[in-house]
Amino acid sequence: MKKEVWFQSREQELEALEALKLDDKKRFTVKPVPYAINDDVPEETRVAMEEEWVKTVQDDPWLEEALHILADMANSGSEPNLVHDQKQ
Repeated sequence: MKKEVWFQSREQELEALEALKLDDKKRFTVKPVPYAINDDVPEETRVAMEEEWVKTVQDDPWLEEALHILADMANSGSEPNLVHDQKQ
Protein backbone atom coordinates (compact mmCIF):
# COMPACT_ATOMS: atom_id res chain seq x y z
CA MET A 1 0.00 0.00 0.00
CA LYS A 2 2.88 2.40 0.69
CA LYS A 3 4.03 2.10 -2.91
CA GLU A 4 0.59 3.11 -4.19
CA VAL A 5 0.53 6.12 -1.85
CA TRP A 6 3.99 7.11 -3.07
CA PHE A 7 2.90 6.88 -6.72
CA GLN A 8 -0.19 8.99 -6.00
CA SER A 9 1.95 11.59 -4.26
CA ARG A 10 4.42 11.56 -7.15
CA GLU A 11 1.65 12.03 -9.70
CA GLN A 12 0.26 14.98 -7.74
CA GLU A 13 3.70 16.58 -7.56
CA LEU A 14 4.25 16.09 -11.30
CA GLU A 15 0.87 17.66 -12.07
CA ALA A 16 1.71 20.64 -9.84
CA LEU A 17 5.07 21.01 -11.58
CA GLU A 18 3.45 20.84 -15.02
CA ALA A 19 1.01 23.59 -13.97
CA LEU A 20 3.96 25.87 -13.14
CA LYS A 21 5.57 25.57 -16.56
CA LEU A 22 5.09 28.77 -18.49
CA ASP A 23 6.07 27.41 -21.85
CA ASP A 24 6.35 23.96 -23.30
CA LYS A 25 8.93 24.62 -25.96
CA LYS A 26 11.51 21.93 -26.46
CA ARG A 27 14.97 23.31 -25.89
CA PHE A 28 16.85 20.38 -27.42
CA THR A 29 16.04 17.25 -29.40
CA VAL A 30 16.33 13.76 -28.00
CA LYS A 31 16.48 10.72 -30.26
CA PRO A 32 17.18 7.19 -29.04
CA VAL A 33 20.10 5.40 -30.64
CA PRO A 34 18.94 2.35 -32.62
CA TYR A 35 20.21 -0.92 -31.25
CA ALA A 36 19.42 -4.62 -31.45
CA ILE A 37 15.79 -5.17 -30.52
CA ASN A 38 15.05 -7.51 -27.64
CA ASP A 39 12.37 -9.84 -29.01
CA ASP A 40 11.34 -10.81 -25.46
CA VAL A 41 9.84 -7.35 -24.91
CA PRO A 42 6.54 -6.65 -26.71
CA GLU A 43 6.56 -3.84 -29.29
CA GLU A 44 4.01 -1.78 -27.32
CA THR A 45 6.18 -1.95 -24.21
CA ARG A 46 9.32 -0.94 -26.13
CA VAL A 47 7.54 2.05 -27.65
CA ALA A 48 6.15 3.13 -24.27
CA MET A 49 9.56 2.79 -22.62
CA GLU A 50 11.21 4.79 -25.41
CA GLU A 51 8.62 7.57 -25.20
CA GLU A 52 9.00 7.79 -21.42
CA TRP A 53 12.81 7.89 -21.74
CA VAL A 54 12.65 10.71 -24.31
CA LYS A 55 10.23 12.70 -22.14
CA THR A 56 12.37 12.21 -19.03
CA VAL A 57 15.62 13.20 -20.74
CA GLN A 58 14.05 16.15 -22.55
CA ASP A 59 12.72 17.59 -19.29
CA ASP A 60 15.97 17.12 -17.33
CA PRO A 61 17.23 20.57 -16.22
CA TRP A 62 20.68 19.22 -15.27
CA LEU A 63 21.17 17.73 -18.70
CA GLU A 64 20.02 20.96 -20.30
CA GLU A 65 22.54 22.93 -18.24
CA ALA A 66 25.30 20.48 -19.15
CA LEU A 67 24.48 20.98 -22.84
CA HIS A 68 24.70 24.76 -22.37
CA ILE A 69 28.10 24.40 -20.71
CA LEU A 70 29.38 22.16 -23.51
CA ALA A 71 28.09 24.61 -26.12
CA ASP A 72 29.83 27.48 -24.33
CA MET A 73 33.07 25.49 -24.24
CA ALA A 74 32.77 24.63 -27.94
CA ASN A 75 32.10 28.25 -28.89
CA SER A 76 34.72 29.82 -26.64
CA GLY A 77 37.41 29.65 -29.33
CA SER A 78 40.05 28.48 -26.88
CA GLU A 79 41.33 25.03 -26.20
CA PRO A 80 40.57 23.61 -22.76
CA ASN A 81 43.59 23.05 -20.54
CA LEU A 82 43.51 19.32 -19.92
CA VAL A 83 47.14 19.01 -18.80
CA HIS A 84 47.66 19.27 -15.07
CA ASP A 85 50.90 20.55 -13.61
CA GLN A 86 52.76 17.49 -12.32
CA LYS A 87 55.49 19.43 -10.41
CA GLN A 88 55.93 18.49 -6.79
